[in-house]
Amino acid sequence: MMTKPMSLSIEKKLNIILIEKYSQSGYLNMKIDEFLFENFEKFALNPYNSIIFRFYNFANYTITLGHSQNTVNENIMEEYKRWSFVKRITGGRAVFHYPKKDLTLCLISSIQAFEKLNVNIHKNTIRNIHSFINNCLWDSIYPLLKNNKNKDIKNVQNKYAKFDCFQNIHDFEKVYNNKKVIGTAIKISNQKFIVQANIKLQYMFENISKDIINKIENNFLCKLIGIENSDFYDSKKFYPIKLFDLFKPLSK
Repeated sequence: MMTKPMSLSIEKKLNIILIEKYSQSGYLNMKIDEFLFENFEKFALNPYNSIIFRFYNFANYTITLGHSQNTVNENIMEEYKRWSFVKRITGGRAVFHYPKKDLTLCLISSIQAFEKLNVNIHKNTIRNIHSFINNCLWDSIYPLLKNNKNKDIKNVQNKYAKFDCFQNIHDFEKVYNNKKVIGTAIKISNQKFIVQANIKLQYMFENISKDIINKIENNFLCKLIGIENSDFYDSKKFYPIKLFDLFKPLSK
């Protein structure tokens, strides 16, 4: 059982910890992300040189609310009364999560470790993190769209533009077929940060297979550490650890 993260980039001396993918309830997903962020220093071999990330799905229909979104319009509550409403640790506007249709990334890092990825993080820190993660994700997805025949799915949240993250497009965010397809939210505290990024696979792929999700995860890892595309699973250079193994003491 692997209990130590692997250093994938010797010249940058980074410990990359990839957690195995899971599908959980919205409430549990948000609690796991929050717990990982608050205890980052305990999980990382060296928090100044470590990055933790995981991709996951939502097992139930969920609307995650930004940290500062303290109220929800009564009309929204009524229309989505069968959905779960859950607070995120990160800021931004609400995100609608659809089981088996979208994918979420959680990435946690120290500021110092992220600097080793050549991100000019001290100048407009939040914007540069947003931009870097958006670019890495888009570069991980775009090659898979080459022969894709996606169906045009109606964006059903148009009337809630002030509420819905995906109805508000920043210049660093990615658009495909006139729809925003990646939304990122960030929290920075004590020289570390957490990014939660939602990817609307249903706006890009007609059939969302496990293989597509695995390729996105693999490609993102390549883009994150700045190497040519490689299949980490087939080469056995790197593989994800189970979430609950992080809760065990790291072996020496």
